[in-house]
Amino acid sequence: MTGVNHPRTSWRAISAFKIPFPPLSEQQQIAHILSTMDKKIEIEERRKTMLKELFKTMLHKLMAGVIRVKGVDI
Repeated sequence: MTGVNHPRTSWRAISAFKIPFPPLSEQQQIAHILSTMDKKIEIEERRKTMLKELFKTMLHKLMAGVIRVKGVDI
C-alpha cells in the first residue's frame, strides 16, 4: 500500500496476483443462472409497475365514487 491519507495499491501490484478461473463448463452454468435471474428480475419489475398502475387507477375510482367497497369495517 502506498499513500498517507488515502491508502491504495498500484496496478502493477494488482497485476502480479494470479486469479484462477473456474472451468468453462462451470462459467457457462453460472452465466445461465445469472441470465435466468436477470429475466426473473425483469419480469418482477414489470409486474411491480403494473400493480402500481392498477393501484393508482383503483384509488382514483374509489375516491371519485366510481366504485364502492361494501362490508368493510374500519
